[in-house]
Amino acid sequence: DVVGEGVLVLQSWTNFGANQASSYYSGFKYGPVEKLEIGADGYLGPNEEGPLTYQLKLKVYENSDFGFAALVGLDNIATSDRAGDENPYIAVSQKLSFARLHLGANLQDNNEGGFVGLDRVFKFAGRDLTLRTDLKQVNDSHDVLGSLGFLYTLPYNLVLESWVSIPTQEKQDETFTVKINYVFD
Repeated sequence: DVVGEGVLVLQSWTNFGANQASSYYSGFKYGPVEKLEIGADGYLGPNEEGPLTYQLKLKVYENSDFGFAALVGLDNIATSDRAGDENPYIAVSQKLSFARLHLGANLQDNNEGGFVGLDRVFKFAGRDLTLRTDLKQVNDSHDVLGSLGFLYTLPYNLVLESWVSIPTQEKQDETFTVKINYVFD
């Protein structure tokens, strides 16, 4: 998805889990024009902050009647080597009778891999609840990172997101993420 034109979303989140210190992040995403999203985020601690990284996404095709969309993106853009390599990616989504299906590929140097995801929106207590899951090749396609989570629209322009990331890589534990978004529309 790409945020709408003129929409600004402020975000803050934490990652935590067994055998790892909690980490904190903050950022934003903004739709300067229709079908384009730009953003930035950074690591806040507990150790050395940063680096600040940037991202952009462009929806290159959309057919609402057929429920199909395609986008290209680039994330992890930074001026610091601590951020690692930039990550270009492509993705398509198709609305099915039971959910939306997403397929794509990360094109990051030495970490190329595909990904697949599903999401479905339900009404819960009169508000949108999105359940979602995905699988992503990581570690230069040697391992898979799966996730299972939700996104829930709250009052006062707030959106709560949470998910668990489950790696297949040896000696890696699950990471839990809780994110709060404030939407300026």
